Amino acid sequence: ADPLASVAAVFAAGLSPGYVLKRPLIVDPCLDVVAPRINCHFVDRGNGAAELAELHELAATVSDSHVLGIFPEGWLASDIRRQRFLDRIATHDPPRAERLGALQHLLPPRTAGVAALLDGAPHADVVFVWHIGFDGLSSVAASIRRLGNEAPPCRVVFRRVPRSTVDDAA
Repeated sequence: ADPLASVAAVFAAGLSPGYVLKRPLIVDPCLDVVAPRINCHFVDRGNGAAELAELHELAATVSDSHVLGIFPEGWLASDIRRQRFLDRIATHDPPRAERLGALQHLLPPRTAGVAALLDGAPHADVVFVWHIGFDGLSSVAASIRRLGNEAPPCRVVFRRVPRSTVDDAA
């Protein structure tokens, strides 16, 4: 639901969307229809340096009429997954793990891909997007099960931040 909802919002704003998504999503029934129609790059996480170079090149191609989205958490959040990721971060960067430990609804972000995009598009503004109400839409089967139930209200918030105020080291 995340990519599809944001694609609709980007189109409504008269912009062309593109996304960085993990490679296993290429077989998702919705994304295999949408992805070829927009500028999607499916990341092979096991190919670190080469993938980061491709993201840098991808970002260098965006114009003022394009939006390039990335989901830095990389996975749907769960308490177990959040703790596993925090434990892994704590082994090499305890202060970062402590800062990120306050996250309640998100996983710790994976920052290398975001950094490659920022470096590749040094004049592009950054738009943060967050939402509520998409719980239970993690698969086609879960979405179908939810059809018969009263859905909670959905809310999507976009916050555009001028690039001059973004700390690339973050």
